[in-house]
Amino acid sequence: AESYLSTTKQQHMDCLALFGDNDDDTDTNYSTKLTRCQVIDETNVNMQWVAQWIPSTSTWLYSLANFMSWNVERKMLPYDIMTTFSWKNVGLTFQKAFQTGTINLPIMLVEGNTILTC
Repeated sequence: AESYLSTTKQQHMDCLALFGDNDDDTDTNYSTKLTRCQVIDETNVNMQWVAQWIPSTSTWLYSLANFMSWNVERKMLPYDIMTTFSWKNVGLTFQKAFQTGTINLPIMLVEGNTILTC
């Protein structure tokens, strides 16, 4: 168990170093959360977790939203659909943000399951 904890802590720190922090100090670009921990039997524990991060191409949007004092609603990008860039959608996103004070911005999210044998 100690080996697993030290390994996951190092991997988490590596991801923080890779993704860095936002310039505005309101959030971090990368975070992990343990969502469930369940004892399976005397020697096995099932841990469910979530890792999320802001795509590097979108960090400037989070800084802009903070500067404009917009509420940010994070939206997971669909992983099974090919998306294409559209100036029309960019315009609609900013139009909605100016009208409502809320902007939808993308995040990447991975859910995982780890079985730890003690």
